[in-house]
Amino acid sequence: MSGGLNGNFTRYWLPWYLYLAAIFISSSLPRPERFWGVEIKDYWLHSAEFFWVAILTFRAFANARAPWLALKFFPAGILFSLFYALTDEFHQLFVPGRSGTVLDVLFDGAGIALASAVYYLIKMRRGDDRLPA
Repeated sequence: MSGGLNGNFTRYWLPWYLYLAAIFISSSLPRPERFWGVEIKDYWLHSAEFFWVAILTFRAFANARAPWLALKFFPAGILFSLFYALTDEFHQLFVPGRSGTVLDVLFDGAGIALASAVYYLIKMRRGDDRLPA
């Protein structure tokens, strides 16, 4: 399925929705950082997780049907990603065995910052005329 409304949704928006849903579901689990009885620090996971939130958000917003969103996809993507990081930590305050912390949001923000830099550099290298503003 390529082109048209359904192709745009399937290619850009569906992965975004599914990824955000996966984050919400994993944040609802009491101890997802415990794997086969081994406790791991999840700070690097926060950065990696929100790196991909930002990348998928840039892709979806850049291909939005709303002209204002497509035009300002980069700053809107950064703001949305930060907002989602904050709401994710807030959500975890209500999950038994979980806690929402400022440190987690900082690591989320580091992933978003890295994604923003990588996305911008790739766009520059490709000579894309829609460089993020």
